[in-house]
Amino acid sequence: MNTFIIISENKSDIDDFVDSLIVKNRISKINITEILPEPSIGIAEIRKVKKSLNLKPYGGGKRLIILREMDKATTEAQNALLKVLEEPPVNNIIVLSCLNSNNILPTVLSRCQKVSLVQTVKQNIKSISDIENIFIKLIYSSPGDRIIISQDYSNTKEQFLEFTDNLLSLLSTFITSNKYISRISIKEIADIIRKINKARILIEKNVNYKLTLDILLLGFPTKSAHKTLDK
Repeated sequence: MNTFIIISENKSDIDDFVDSLIVKNRISKINITEILPEPSIGIAEIRKVKKSLNLKPYGGGKRLIILREMDKATTEAQNALLKVLEEPPVNNIIVLSCLNSNNILPTVLSRCQKVSLVQTVKQNIKSISDIENIFIKLIYSSPGDRIIISQDYSNTKEQFLEFTDNLLSLLSTFITSNKYISRISIKEIADIIRKINKARILIEKNVNYKLTLDILLLGFPTKSAHKTLDK
């Protein structure tokens, strides 16, 4: 499903989620359309969305449509959006944000993947911390140790995809929060993200996931043991 509805009172939390989608899907700024309530979202704004969706994403990538404060949209506008939410064009991601989902039509909610950021943050604090520790261990490890670590996350295709998805989420937080491993540049982080996305594409083509993860982790930059996390 490429349609999301984010429920949060905190704009920065919404921005972080959107940024993670942008990084994960490698969406360029030119392919991002943002709709704001002025003071509400009406039929005219939905026409803008449909017009954007009728155009192919620039450069053959993906497009992101963001509708902010969708709980301020008129009933007519929400109804006009239903067809788009049900069958979004290929390579398009639609994100709705709202403060109160009670003001969103049930037919809109049923067509979106619901993301409650308050719950998500609480549930994922431990997992983000765990994956950060694993990432730190990886970049300080020898090739042999990386192969050993790889064995813990490549027993099944689903395990591989979950592990790499967590890595992508972690790396996106490094970028959005300016928190980087010491002496790892943005370019290096971007290169890791590119390699992860390439590996995930190979897995979807039924390439051996154990070998793919081995090669992926061996391609991570290697850092000296004395280097530490930037705070």
